[in-house]
Amino acid sequence: MIEFMLEIQGILGAVLGAVATLITTQLIRYIGKIRFYIIQSDLKFLNVYRDSVGGFVDAPVNNKNEANQVKIDTSIELHNNTEVHKVLRNIRLIFYKSNKPLLEKRVWDKSTKRFEAHKTTYENLENLNISPKHIIKIEFKAILNEEEELKNASIADKVYLEMKDHKGRTVRKLLNEMD
Repeated sequence: MIEFMLEIQGILGAVLGAVATLITTQLIRYIGKIRFYIIQSDLKFLNVYRDSVGGFVDAPVNNKNEANQVKIDTSIELHNNTEVHKVLRNIRLIFYKSNKPLLEKRVWDKSTKRFEAHKTTYENLENLNISPKHIIKIEFKAILNEEEELKNASIADKVYLEMKDHKGRTVRKLLNEMD
């Protein structure tokens, strides 16, 4: 009987060691997170008008209230340092005043730029799928030109890039602070 228990103990030890190794390996694959690096973020208040030949001119303004357009151009790098794919969804810009959201704006993916019928079009940047151990560079833009958008942008003090991660948590990164 003692010999039988010793044989079972060896088998159980081997099985439990294999299971513990498998569980530990799976947990280690998920350790890490997505790191954000803001390469460039430009927010410009502009007065856009037609010149004498019919083209558009973007003139910077000194007073935010005189602007008829706000342009935001941003470039970021995302590094997924885990060993599993990560997804970011619902990517948008949020303008805040004293930590209260004033305006939410979807962003356009600059890599989808197309020229159609004398105009430039972009697709919305909806979601990003980041491969394991990869860095991706994303360039996006947004244009505000409606009266309510311009009013809220002119009184905002911060602009954040917000999105949902693969677990549904909100990820927020500061893009611009305004005076």
